[in-house]
Amino acid sequence: RPPRKRRLTIADLTLERHVAKAVEDYLSFEIGPEGDAWFRMNSGAAFVPRTDPVAPPLTCEEFRRIRLAPKGTADYLVILPADQERGPSSRYAIPLWIETKRGRGGRYSEDQLRFRTEQEKRGALWIGVRKLENLISVLPPRNQR
Repeated sequence: RPPRKRRLTIADLTLERHVAKAVEDYLSFEIGPEGDAWFRMNSGAAFVPRTDPVAPPLTCEEFRRIRLAPKGTADYLVILPADQERGPSSRYAIPLWIETKRGRGGRYSEDQLRFRTEQEKRGALWIGVRKLENLISVLPPRNQR
């Protein structure tokens, strides 16, 4: 008798881009323009034209390389106030780094694990999000804070 195949679940079909979209929607709605700041982080490098940005570049020499965030940087950065009772004028904040992965099977790279360790040593929060509930447990909706 052949072994039974495992049934597919939603987690099997969830890609990292789906998780990232859910995180962005949640942050946009729950934080909004008047709330804490959040940013999408990009690591790696980008190539931009050296010359007139409207004219089509012809050779590689017409591009310059811009270094973005270091390898391993989390996907999102949320700036949380350190003390809610001090109000928005408080000068202290806590960074919350969010790393998104697909629902099942996504693995953290060595650079991502190193980044996590460095940030946690500095007092920052770091969370890996495979489903939106992971983020909600750390950053609940405004009406539940």
